[in-house]
Amino acid sequence: MAKSQVSVRQTKVETQQGTGQHLEHTQVFDDNFLQDSEELEKIKAVDPRLIDLIIECTKKEQDFRHKNVLERNRIVSQNARGERRINFVGLFFSFSYLVFGTYYSFQLIFAGNEILGSVFSGVMLLSAASMLANRKVFIRNEKPPSEKKK
Repeated sequence: MAKSQVSVRQTKVETQQGTGQHLEHTQVFDDNFLQDSEELEKIKAVDPRLIDLIIECTKKEQDFRHKNVLERNRIVSQNARGERRINFVGLFFSFSYLVFGTYYSFQLIFAGNEILGSVFSGVMLLSAASMLANRKVFIRNEKPPSEKKK
C-alpha cells in the first residue's frame, strides 16, 4: 500500500457583506509496513537482526492483505450469485402467477362468466405490472411512487 493524503482547507475572506474563514489541514497516512531506507539504516545500526524481523513481518502483512482481498472478492461473488438466484426465483414465480391467472381467467370465461373472467384477468395483469414497476424502483434504491408524495 502507499501513502494516502487527506486535505482540508479554509481561508479567511472579508467582504462588505461579512467575513469568513478558510482553514487548511493536511493528514498523510502511510500504511506501508516497511519503513523508508533511511529508517532501516538507523534500525540496522541498533540491531542488524531487526531488519530480518521487519522483512518477515512485512511478508506476513502482505500475505494477510492478499488473503483479505481474496476473501472480499469471494464474498462479493457469493452475494452476486445469491442475487441472481433470487432474481431467477422471482421471475419464475411471476411467470407462474401470470400463467395460472391467465388459465383461471380462461376457465372463468369458458364457463360463461365473461365479466368476472375479464375483470380477474385485468386485475391480474395490473398487479403483475405493479410488481414489476415496484421491483425496478427497489433495484434503483428509490422509494415507490406511493411513498414519494408523503
